[in-house]
Amino acid sequence: MHGLPESCSLRNTAYKRIWIVGASHNAREMMGFLRDIQQHQETDIPVAGFLDDGMAGKKEIIREKLFPFDFTILPAKDYVPRSGDLFLNSIGTPENKQRVVPKLLQKGATFITLVHPTVHFGYNNSVGLGCIFQPYSVCTTNIHFGNFISIGSYCLVADDVTIGDFSTLMTRSFAGSGSAIGKLVCMNTGSSTMEYTVIEDRATIGVHSVILRKAKTGCVYFGLPAKPIGQTEQNKNFTLILCKAQEKDVKFVFDLVNDDLARTMSLGGSRITMEEHETWFRQRLRNGNPFYIGYCDNTPCGYVRFDDKEGDIFISVAIAGKFRGRGIGSAMISASCRAVLLMKAASCIHADIKSTNTASLRAFQKAWFVPAADTGTPDVIRLRYPEQVKNTDCYGRKVAG
Repeated sequence: MHGLPESCSLRNTAYKRIWIVGASHNAREMMGFLRDIQQHQETDIPVAGFLDDGMAGKKEIIREKLFPFDFTILPAKDYVPRSGDLFLNSIGTPENKQRVVPKLLQKGATFITLVHPTVHFGYNNSVGLGCIFQPYSVCTTNIHFGNFISIGSYCLVADDVTIGDFSTLMTRSFAGSGSAIGKLVCMNTGSSTMEYTVIEDRATIGVHSVILRKAKTGCVYFGLPAKPIGQTEQNKNFTLILCKAQEKDVKFVFDLVNDDLARTMSLGGSRITMEEHETWFRQRLRNGNPFYIGYCDNTPCGYVRFDDKEGDIFISVAIAGKFRGRGIGSAMISASCRAVLLMKAASCIHADIKSTNTASLRAFQKAWFVPAADTGTPDVIRLRYPEQVKNTDCYGRKVAG
């Protein structure tokens, strides 16, 4: 392992305790990798606990599901670093890394770059702060790693690749020679890029998908070769693409949520001000839950978002007026649900719909949603999209595999 930064060493006697940032399954993996590295470097710095805004207060649930031993878990947003603290990032989702890590850095946190002893690390590579290199990954030569990059086990990063801040390459991903991978990119398990491919900021590459030339900003790609989720060549009426919502979309979403028909059919009902909307929108982008803007023939046509309500995932969708009645709503619903399930962000998705909203009910049913448990509210119908039906095309039609 040549050319590694000093931040990879745990031999600094000033380090008294390690805080793992995040308390998910990744945190459990990081503990195992950290143990291997401490044995390799002959150090024994204790793990003080975990910092996680979402998991703080759920200690018993976490102990039952993840960590069968005593531990401390605190909210990351409230923790103030002390002398002797060292921090290890275990957050894999790029947007969540960007949301949590900078706040700790501003408070003076020191992050370690974790490189497992089995990693092959070639010459003339540059590595930023707080990166993670999991077991048996191979990083060849002349590679530039930005800050807080996560490289999964058995990944191969070929020569002359650049990877931007907060990006994640999951297990067995491959970055071909000369590829330029932007910031906040997520390459899911087994995904690949060909030589000199460009992956723009905030793009997501699906499981075992291959990018041949370019992945555009904020889009979600699946397939071999990979195409943006929702794109179809089979429907002659429109071409649909889903992209992650960005700051620039705030006005478009504001107009949609205040549309008269959308307000009438929504469960909320009342109009909101632009100030209220901007606050909500920025918080919504930061929380990391899937939020997509649909483009029909390169024009914004609607949005679809997913919200975590006490462990259950709920979908909300809105279509701009001139695009209604063309089947775009059901296509957006089906495409986005498949993306969320394939990325393992949920195993089942729910939708609460007004019983009078017959157009929305038809759109969800066309996208393979089925009746779920009673909501307890007479005028609200709950539907669900089970994992068994994720193998459909973006129009809800069954496909092989």
